[in-house]
Amino acid sequence: MDTLHELFPIPVLETHLPVSLTALQYCKSLEYTRYDNYSVSNSHKVLDHFSLSRVKEFILRKLQTYFYDMCGFSRDVSPEIVTSWVNWHTEGDWAQEHAHSNSTLTFCWYVSVAKDSGNFVLISSTQMFGNQSYRYQEYNNFNSPSYEVFPRDGSLII
Repeated sequence: MDTLHELFPIPVLETHLPVSLTALQYCKSLEYTRYDNYSVSNSHKVLDHFSLSRVKEFILRKLQTYFYDMCGFSRDVSPEIVTSWVNWHTEGDWAQEHAHSNSTLTFCWYVSVAKDSGNFVLISSTQMFGNQSYRYQEYNNFNSPSYEVFPRDGSLII
């Protein structure tokens, strides 16, 4: 019998944390710097603010569940949140392709998502057959160069 093994998969956890009015108001009250296609909060420690203390606790619990229970890593290290900021997009804005290569874990919590908003797109840094590219007969987890998550208010993606 043939057995197909999934080698080196990258697990993505999608969960949900309802957005409180306090959290939304705090994010809206922040000062932002505008770039070509988005705005970013001047604070890079937003989860350390008391308005988001419950959010930070929830995210830390989910990071630990993901790291220890789902991925099976040893508890001799402890995930911590070093930086946290808010990206604020308005109509026509977008996030460029990028990587957080200096991070062990990365997450995104969606505070407010417009109904016609774009998706959260994860792009693979490797291809199944090196640098060769082929058309798909059927799109699946083995041949896909990207994966899309359809966020809504409160979506947490790790």
